[in-house]
Amino acid sequence: MMKGFFRRLTIAQKITIGSLIGIVLLAVILAFLSFRGAKENLEKEAFQRLTVIRESKAQHLEDYFSNLKNLLLTTADNSLTKEAIRDLSTSFYLLSEELNFDINQVKQALIREYRQNYLSKVNYDIPGVRPPKNVGFYLPRDVNGMIAQYIFIVENPYPIGKKNLLVYNPKYSCSYMEYHKRFHPNFNNLLKKFGLYDIFLIDSNGTVVYTTFKEKDFATNLIKGPYKDTGLAKAYKKALSSPKDTVVFSDFSPYEPSYNLPAAFVATPIYERGKVLGVLVFQIPIDKIDAIVNFNYQFKSVGLGKTGEVFLVGSDYYLRNNIRFLDKIDNPLVKKLGTTIGILRYKSPIVDKALLGEKGTAFVKDFFNEKALASYTPVNVFGGKWALISEIEEKEILSGLTSLSQNRNLLYSIVLLITFIGIFLLFVRTNIVNPLNKLIETSRDLSEGEGDLTKKLEINSGDEIGIAAKYLNAFIDKVRNIIEIAKTSAKQNLKTATELKNKAEEVKNRIENEKEAIMETASVTNKIKEPLDSFKDLLSESSEKIGKVSEKLKLALESLERLHTSVVQTEEQNIQSITRLKELNSETENIKRIIEIIQGIADKTNLLALNASIEAARAGESGKGFAVVADEIRKLAEQIQKNTSSINTILNSIANAIMTTTENIENSSRKNVSFLKETHEMLSENMNEVKDIMEDTKTTSISLNETANMLIESIETLIRNIECIEKISEQNYESVSDIIQKIKEIYRETEELNEILKVFKTNGD
Repeated sequence: MMKGFFRRLTIAQKITIGSLIGIVLLAVILAFLSFRGAKENLEKEAFQRLTVIRESKAQHLEDYFSNLKNLLLTTADNSLTKEAIRDLSTSFYLLSEELNFDINQVKQALIREYRQNYLSKVNYDIPGVRPPKNVGFYLPRDVNGMIAQYIFIVENPYPIGKKNLLVYNPKYSCSYMEYHKRFHPNFNNLLKKFGLYDIFLIDSNGTVVYTTFKEKDFATNLIKGPYKDTGLAKAYKKALSSPKDTVVFSDFSPYEPSYNLPAAFVATPIYERGKVLGVLVFQIPIDKIDAIVNFNYQFKSVGLGKTGEVFLVGSDYYLRNNIRFLDKIDNPLVKKLGTTIGILRYKSPIVDKALLGEKGTAFVKDFFNEKALASYTPVNVFGGKWALISEIEEKEILSGLTSLSQNRNLLYSIVLLITFIGIFLLFVRTNIVNPLNKLIETSRDLSEGEGDLTKKLEINSGDEIGIAAKYLNAFIDKVRNIIEIAKTSAKQNLKTATELKNKAEEVKNRIENEKEAIMETASVTNKIKEPLDSFKDLLSESSEKIGKVSEKLKLALESLERLHTSVVQTEEQNIQSITRLKELNSETENIKRIIEIIQGIADKTNLLALNASIEAARAGESGKGFAVVADEIRKLAEQIQKNTSSINTILNSIANAIMTTTENIENSSRKNVSFLKETHEMLSENMNEVKDIMEDTKTTSISLNETANMLIESIETLIRNIECIEKISEQNYESVSDIIQKIKEIYRETEELNEILKVFKTNGD
């Protein structure tokens, strides 16, 4: 689209647009250079301001630590301090003697105090701190220590954080209470005046005999007590073995008696006549350092704007002050404790450089991952080093780049460029545009006039336009020659197109005749295919029926086989029956013999009964009863004889029937077996012949079916080929029709070209 737009522009318009683009590009470059220069100036000014702030804070901190050191040494060398540690230490160990306490009651009271007001408030979720112990672990190991905590902590009427207000309690009058009354006001005033967190007097035995605020480290032993591994204990142990005027520093770390909030200590030994009485310790106030670093939170007034801040980082990379935007830190522990001191870490290359004693500036990522300008320096802290960082976000520094004063050079440059471009355009119009317009007018006459190619351009200048006119005249001559050749070719093409059109019409007619012949062949082939399809179906049906008959013959043969088997089995059963009948006949003979024996016994019994009757008759009356019995026996014998005769007759009938039946079964069985055997052999022979015939018939049917299928497939292939030839013929017909149409178009276009060429006037016209 843009390419077409520029093609439609005149050279004057193109030169104007090109000049404007050049102006814009140059303006952008100048704006970029101006912006970069202004950006660098702003960053340089910001780095300088941050460095001034950094140096000011570093000096302020070092002065504070120096003053704290001097205060510590002066206080330790003060006679009142020496007197205090001596008297308080001596009286501390007399508490159990001077005050008659039930130590068990004191211990129980301390346990309640620790549970209610101490252990439940210690922050044990800070990383690295030791876990809570049994309450007894925190109690002073010494009886005097328990009594001291009981008097000044449990029995202290003032709340936690204000225990220093108790100076004297007459209820527990003792020498230690008297000395406390004397020395405590001085130390308490010192603490308030210099903003200390706490003041400790620790004797040479490690017992904390005095603290101003009476936290849970008061009256404990730093050598063997519950806080022997704390920062306070480390500072004490090192100071105790150090020479006079030595200051020992224990850096910030969680301190359990202060509820595991970070605490730092400075300690120095207390000497008197070359002897160490104990150690004086100051607990450094966090709030004081925080106020110094944060300008008492007056950031804008010192040039830190809306995003600038200053912070301290220790050698462990933990912060030593609260950052400006504490409420935006996404850290649960910071939110809970309300501080970043000893909780939030800031590990960065600039911190490493500062801890190595280097100073400088750099671009960094701040706590919220925003790009910031930072200035860093080391701070000397009692012989050690902390890193002091002052920084401000880059986007705040660059927010002033929109002012007009920072872009005045750009405006001046644009005005000069516009003046230069105006002069340049005037020169171009006079020396280039006007001759080009003449060239355009002459070219228009050639293109829109009568097409007279005998005319030439009358421009004879020696510049590029004159050269262009010279080549254009040469081009006109070349076009004239080409048109003369084109006219001759057009006439020849017209003649050739006419001949081609006639030939194509003849080819079209022949193709149309071939198409009709192919269609007729396809019709005949389809007619042949129809009876073949019917024949194929009949063959398939015959094959199926032959298969079914063959299957039925197989079933009949199988039934005959089963019948033959059944008859054979029946014959075997008949043989078994004959055998059983013969055995039965034999048994009948046995029964007849037994009956003959029984009949003989009956005859003898009858004879005996007759003899008995005769003997009974002889006996008279005495043998009458016996005669009756003998008569009954005789009757029974006669009856047995009759029955055995009947049984014998029946058995003879049975034996005759068995013999007759046996003979009939044998005769019938022999006839059946012989007939069935002959029938089976005859059917088997005939069935095999029928089976072979059926198989041959089936094979022939399948072969005919396959032949019919092949013939049908060949005919179908022939039909498809004919259809394909028909399609090709149609395509050829269409192609020839298209060719004829194209030839007609060529003929028409040749005539049109001839008419167009007539417009141009050449030397031959």
